[in-house]
Amino acid sequence: MTEVTAEMIERGRGTDPKTAGERRRLAARVREAREKLTSAGSGHRAFDVELLQLYAHGKQGTTFSFMTIAIVAAVVATAWAPQQTLFLWICIQLITLFVMHALAARFLSLDLTSIDVVRWRSQFVIAELIEGIVWAQVIGFVSAATDPNAKTFVLVLLLLVAAMNATVTASI
Repeated sequence: MTEVTAEMIERGRGTDPKTAGERRRLAARVREAREKLTSAGSGHRAFDVELLQLYAHGKQGTTFSFMTIAIVAAVVATAWAPQQTLFLWICIQLITLFVMHALAARFLSLDLTSIDVVRWRSQFVIAELIEGIVWAQVIGFVSAATDPNAKTFVLVLLLLVAAMNATVTASI
């Protein structure tokens, strides 16, 4: 260590505040870049994981409510649509709800460090898309009726389901 290099002489003996500030800024930019590479878009992976956890907890908590609304909707819709069609619809709707509940439970059972945010968010969005399509089917069955009460039922059902779903899916 007795050799003094040109770099050591150029840096000087003390820490230059300007150089130290540049190092801190560079370290912050590197941290930010690493975080963006491991997250889905917000730039903070831990935040994205927490949002997905909020969604999964919300989805699990509302499964029974959505089941109840689906059953009541199917029963009321028998006034305007064939019972066999509605029975098939309610079976598909209940299966969809159970699959979404299981998907949320599977997500919540994972280790937080092993979660692929982009993959899970995509799975949740696709599951929500499928559930929306299933809800749209019952609306299509009932809308075929000429009774004005059917149109009112459709409107109220859409508003109710949309409002409930918006509170749960806001985090994704």
